[in-house]
Amino acid sequence: MKSVVVGFLHRKNDKRVLNTVKLLTRLGEVDYLYWSEGADIPIVMDGVNFIPFFHRLQQNPIRMWNDRKIYERNTMKFLVNSDADLYYLHHFATTRPLAAYRVLSKKNALIVTDFHEYVPEQYLEGVSIPRSLKTRYANHLYNTMLRKTDGAVFVSRKMLEMASSVNSSLRSIFVPNYALGLRIPVSRASRRKEIVFVGKTTRKINREIEILRLIMECGFTFTSLGSESNFGDLKANVMEALPYDQMMDYISESAFTIISYDVFDNKGNPWLNMVYSMPNKFFDSLGAGTPVIVASDFEEMARIIQKNKIGILIDRNEMKRSVDRIVSLWNSADYDRLLDSIRSTQDEYAWDTDKEESFLSYIRTLTESIK
Repeated sequence: MKSVVVGFLHRKNDKRVLNTVKLLTRLGEVDYLYWSEGADIPIVMDGVNFIPFFHRLQQNPIRMWNDRKIYERNTMKFLVNSDADLYYLHHFATTRPLAAYRVLSKKNALIVTDFHEYVPEQYLEGVSIPRSLKTRYANHLYNTMLRKTDGAVFVSRKMLEMASSVNSSLRSIFVPNYALGLRIPVSRASRRKEIVFVGKTTRKINREIEILRLIMECGFTFTSLGSESNFGDLKANVMEALPYDQMMDYISESAFTIISYDVFDNKGNPWLNMVYSMPNKFFDSLGAGTPVIVASDFEEMARIIQKNKIGILIDRNEMKRSVDRIVSLWNSADYDRLLDSIRSTQDEYAWDTDKEESFLSYIRTLTESIK
């Protein structure tokens, strides 16, 4: 079986995308189309044809849009001239969101879309367009994608449920952002009294800064690992993003990681894309054997924490109370119980043979259904 994986705005080593590529090589040859900001050249390695498409980020929004149009046009040209059994799309194009579906619908091939985000809220994120107008248009795009794709992969169960309400016959699967490996939880005595914030995406974290300030007054240190968020005058240990294995090793010796930021727009309406998010750093932290501090606003992560008792939920509106809970937990036997809970449920948070086979079985079933 020949597959084409389209990364769109994901770099070559994006964790979720590259793992998909590696898994699909078990079914046959793979062409991997990815975003490059440098002078990459196509290479063939381990059953994968790595094919870069150049796109340079721009400060000027008009130049950015035009450059991205060229990038996406070149990607579509490749798809027009390609011949494969499966086209696996990681999210969607920005300037031509439906173009890939129009191109591929003319081919007798399987289309699978891996939705990394909730499209009606993620599309044109950060662009100064009223939310109501942007969401209305993005809903149209999303509903069309759900009708045009043969299969759909979602990072959260809630997003899968919402998509199924649009297209009840959609053949979908839930594949979280599993960690790529596990670290056996180390003892409290072997850990730094440190809170770690992981990730590159800028977030609105005004309340978190105050929470972290209070935590640091209780003797904790704070490390920003690869984040571009603005922590103001907080005395943070700012580190560049580490290679994956090094990042996992670092997290494994920290007291907690934290996932907390504002999930509401300026009118107080929740962003569902955030409320139901299941980010990489959640699973990576648990895979590294480290408890997670999560704001209670994140409903899907909160449900897992409550069920498996592998972290602590905080209320962003109750900063002092939340800090007291964190400090009390660290200083008591309850922290050891968290580590025991992570140890007993850790297989749920990382890729393993069973999860890989389940994913490949899903792809095989879809492929058979269109023959």
